[in-house]
Amino acid sequence: MNYILITALTIFSIAACNDNRRTRTEKIEDNNKTVKIEDDGSTMRIKAKIKNIEEPIDYDKSFDVRDMNEKQKEKLKNSILDSLYKIK
Repeated sequence: MNYILITALTIFSIAACNDNRRTRTEKIEDNNKTVKIEDDGSTMRIKAKIKNIEEPIDYDKSFDVRDMNEKQKEKLKNSILDSLYKIK
């Protein structure tokens, strides 16, 4: 009986841990830019490749967003993307 109970609890624990590890991905593609944003709840990673006339931009940074709500994450993302687009 104990074996069945321990096995069931182990399976439910593993399933609960895996469920919390979902990563949200957002992609933006245009003629001269490709942006990929990954957010797993604790880290947001922004990768951007922007081709311009003078010098291409290859941006890849990770940010600790553990203590941020969705509004704060969106503001961070928009701030970074605005800065990258102004470089062109």
